[in-house]
Amino acid sequence: MRRAGRGANFLVLTVLLGGTASCTGSEDWVHRKPLEGAVSFGFDGSWEDEETVGYRRELEFEERVRVRQDGDILDPQIAKYSLEVEPVFTQDASNFETDTQNHVLNYRGSLNTFSGPPFPVGADAAAARTTGDIDGNLGSRTEFDNLTWDAAVNWKNRYLPSSVRYSELYQDQTFRSGSTDTISLRDDVLRRVAFQGRSSKTFVQVSREWFDDRIETRDADQTTDRADLTHNYVWGKGSRLDTTVRYYDREESFESSSFRAGESAHIRHTDNFSSTTAYNFTKSTAADTKTITHNVFSGLDHQLYQNLSTSLNSSANFSDSDVVNEKQYGSELRFNYRKGIFWDGQLRASLGGGYRVTDRDSKAGFLDVVDESHAVPPSLRVLLDRRFIDQGSIVITDSSGVVVFDEGNDYTINSRADDFTEIRIVSGGQINVGDTILASYRYESLPSQKFDTVPYQIGAGVDFGWIALTHATSGQESSLISGSTQSRLLDSRDSATELELRWIRPGTRATLSTEKRYSRLGNLKSDALSFAQSLGQTLSPRASLYLAANQLFVNSEDIDTELYQANVSINWRPFSRFSVSPFASAFIRKEQRDSPSNDEREEYFLSAGVDLAWSWRKVELTARYNHDRRRGDVNHRDEDRVMLHVSRRF
Repeated sequence: MRRAGRGANFLVLTVLLGGTASCTGSEDWVHRKPLEGAVSFGFDGSWEDEETVGYRRELEFEERVRVRQDGDILDPQIAKYSLEVEPVFTQDASNFETDTQNHVLNYRGSLNTFSGPPFPVGADAAAARTTGDIDGNLGSRTEFDNLTWDAAVNWKNRYLPSSVRYSELYQDQTFRSGSTDTISLRDDVLRRVAFQGRSSKTFVQVSREWFDDRIETRDADQTTDRADLTHNYVWGKGSRLDTTVRYYDREESFESSSFRAGESAHIRHTDNFSSTTAYNFTKSTAADTKTITHNVFSGLDHQLYQNLSTSLNSSANFSDSDVVNEKQYGSELRFNYRKGIFWDGQLRASLGGGYRVTDRDSKAGFLDVVDESHAVPPSLRVLLDRRFIDQGSIVITDSSGVVVFDEGNDYTINSRADDFTEIRIVSGGQINVGDTILASYRYESLPSQKFDTVPYQIGAGVDFGWIALTHATSGQESSLISGSTQSRLLDSRDSATELELRWIRPGTRATLSTEKRYSRLGNLKSDALSFAQSLGQTLSPRASLYLAANQLFVNSEDIDTELYQANVSINWRPFSRFSVSPFASAFIRKEQRDSPSNDEREEYFLSAGVDLAWSWRKVELTARYNHDRRRGDVNHRDEDRVMLHVSRRF
């Protein structure tokens, strides 16, 4: 996984520079700061008993030496440099593999020249290499080795300071699931050249990226061109005119391109009355489908005594593609009210509604969606936006669009009512709760229809500091005017009521909340009841307790889910430089599918351990022991793990 040969030229340059500085340390034109560094020793050992694999023992020892030198040549405004070298020696032992030894050289270096005001042109360069491992979701582990370097020429123009920068990023990554012995590899290179200029009103950037995925089993190479131009003109008291031009073109893997130009004017007519007008033009291509879109928006905003705000807007959207032509226009009116009430409370209320007409002329065919973004919820179930999806075309990646997740190991695909598709995240894989994932796929265009839609929104809430109660309901109702049947239209509704209790006192902070949520999208319905508890308690001047727990119950038309999570930890500092932190956590998920087989899934993950930290002068020590137990439908696993790290700075 690790490669020591990359960036050799830069390393030679930094060694020569360091050598020159050491030979001429007595000269006035080289100024060096005191040498810094550290020596460290690390141990990471795990002992596992896994049902499908058997007993596994993995031991890793690591020794590091880090040396850093900072300084400048002649003057900090002429040239500043920073050099850091870190040899790393590791020894691995496993009962499954031959014992190995690795020698890795981590280095970081930077050089910044002519940064002072007398010089019209400056330059800078930097390089860094980082290796390590990360403990992830439900016992998973990621080992990585990243190398970056870049160089730039900076032009200190008075009107548009700008720079030209070239960079390379090498990434190696090995992932091991917490539930199986699956290993996913990442081995890629990202090269980028970019021009960037920025003034008080204008920003411009033009770049090209070359992504080389060097794993032979997949072809994910990409070449991406980007161009961005924005200009902001401000006048009067709070009025501004914004211009935006953006170009994007990605070739080879997941081909797509787009061009967008927009103009927006926000005018403040009086202290409490303003208007916004905008026009946007977009031309995009995904696979072989071209789409041209025109969007017009106009809105008015009024603020009455800072208690009541009113907004009225109208919009029109015209979209033409090879598969479907669509016109959409309508208006919307919203009110928001807030007021201080008795007992130092706050009252908030909102009301909104509108009317929209959609006229769709479908030519039948498939459309492409590229990089549809979703945040992974605690239920680990993500509903894709479109209907009639070709499930065989689905590709799920991380937020960068580079790491392609594995179906079966990281997620599964489920069909839902009304021809929706759901991505079910596999616990213990590479995707965690809160992560952002991108979905790309093909879907069949909707039929030709003309229909009207009435969106609505209502909400109210009170907050007295120690207790808060809120309710909000939003949705839309559609009616067919002409075209395909009414059943092809989907009405929606989302209703949530939340009650939260807070107890805040010196040394104590506790919250207790519950939420009842009802969601409906066509025939896709769900009822969710959730509870959350948290407690932060100071036990003594040297000890504190933290507790968090969540329970979630979801009933939908075909899947019922129960989810329980709990975390508890204590931070105890018997001495000023010594801390002991025991912790424990639990995760339980149960699922029952109503059809077609009424199958049940149940899994739980328990973890408990203790963290130790001690420091004395320039010596630091950290240690951890934890025991993990996992039980699931596919695999059972028990693991004991010990980690130790000792370092001495000089």
